[in-house]
Amino acid sequence: MSIENIRNDFENELNNCSTLAEVDVVRIKYRGQKGIITLLSRTIKDQPKEERGTFGKNINILKNAADKLLSDKLEELKKVELENQVEAEWMDPSINMKSDKGHLHPLSEIQNKIEDDIIIDFENSFTNLEVLNYEIKNKNEIDKPTIETFEILIDHQENNSNLYLNPFFDESFKTNPFKQQNRLYPVDFGYPRKYIVNFTLELPDNFIIDSYPKSKLISLEKEGIKYLLTTRKHQNFKINLKSSFLINKTIFHNFEYQALKELFNQTITSQKQPIVLKRI
Repeated sequence: MSIENIRNDFENELNNCSTLAEVDVVRIKYRGQKGIITLLSRTIKDQPKEERGTFGKNINILKNAADKLLSDKLEELKKVELENQVEAEWMDPSINMKSDKGHLHPLSEIQNKIEDDIIIDFENSFTNLEVLNYEIKNKNEIDKPTIETFEILIDHQENNSNLYLNPFFDESFKTNPFKQQNRLYPVDFGYPRKYIVNFTLELPDNFIIDSYPKSKLISLEKEGIKYLLTTRKHQNFKINLKSSFLINKTIFHNFEYQALKELFNQTITSQKQPIVLKRI
C-alpha cells in the first residue's frame, strides 16, 4: 500500500471518529507499536539505497501529519466533551428550575392546561384534599404575575387528635437541587424567579394551633437570592403565613456554590415544618 493511500485511509477513519475512544482506536491502528505507519517506517532499510532518503522523508512527513491530525482531533473532541459537561452541570435542580431547551416556562405550562387539569394535578399531590374552588389571575398577561387561588377541603380522621398541615402544599422545595460536593462552573437560573405563598387558616372551635413554622430570613449575595417567611398567630384559632423565595440574580459563580447550596438546605428545612393543629 502506498504512503498516499495510507494517509487517505487514516484521514477518513479519523474524520469518522466522534468519541475519544474511537480516536484512540485509530491512533493504535496507525501509530501504535505495531501500527501501519510504524511498521512502514521499519521498511526504510529494505528500500533500494537510492530511494531510502526520499522514502524516509515521506515517512517522516506522514508521521508528523498523522500526529498533528490526531492532536487536533483530540482537542476538538475534548472541547465538545467539556461543553457537554458544562451544559449538564450548568444547573442541576430537580424542581423545575432548570431552563433547558424544550422546557416550558411555568407560565407556559399553566397556559397549556385547562382549569380542570390544574385542579386534578393539585389534588393528586395529596391524599386527603379536595379543591372546592379555583381561580387564576393574569393567565395570559406575561407582564403581570400569575396568581392561583385554591379553596380546599381537608378530610380529617376523627380518631386523630392532631392534624399536621404543611402551609406550602405543593409549592415547597422537596429536595436540594444542588447535590454536588464542589462545582467547577457557574449556576445559571436562566431568568429571575419569584415563588410567593400566602396562607391564612381559621380554625373551628374544636381545634387550636399547637405549633407552627417560625419566621425566618435567609439571603445571599446582596439579596441575589432571598427567602423570607413571616408567620403571625392570632390567639389560638387563626394564623397567617407569607413566604417569598426570590431569585433576583440569575448567575452565581462556582465560588458561591456552597453558600447557594446551604441556602437551599435551610429553606427546605424551614418549609418542612408543619402547622400542628390539636383537637380539644
